[in-house]
Amino acid sequence: MDKLAPFLRDPKYVWRDDSFIVAIPSSKIHIKYGINFPQAPSIGQQWFSSFIDGSTYSKEIAPSRTFCIYEEVEKMRKAGLVKGGSMENAMVCSTTSGWLNPPLRFDDEPCRHKVVDLVGDFSLLAQNGNQGFPVADIIAYKAGHTLHAEFVRLLSDMVR
Repeated sequence: MDKLAPFLRDPKYVWRDDSFIVAIPSSKIHIKYGINFPQAPSIGQQWFSSFIDGSTYSKEIAPSRTFCIYEEVEKMRKAGLVKGGSMENAMVCSTTSGWLNPPLRFDDEPCRHKVVDLVGDFSLLAQNGNQGFPVADIIAYKAGHTLHAEFVRLLSDMVR
């Protein structure tokens, strides 16, 4: 992440219910991300925290795969809604049996994958040579793509 990056001047945040994203001005990119899946004890509550640079991202975050809850996906599959997912390209966790296709690449791989999602969604800010991801201390909890997109809209005025 060594391309030109936008800097925050003031803290920014969005929230919905018990989910939020906060960005605080900083001299470095730091991400702290939390998830909570009480219905799947093998995932449970996890936190990932790291300063981010190209090396950290490529070694510690990018290899993290997407994940799903087996029982939720099975309902969608039976309704004809799941077409491209498989045990080969996603981690699958049962609410009762735990991980159906171990091993995990990291103990907190689901949480790290949410950081992959966050970085990807923030790339929507990239323009005029900047990387999109702001230099800031980012704290997110149970955020997901919808809240990421809302946050990107909030920050979009900053990078114009």
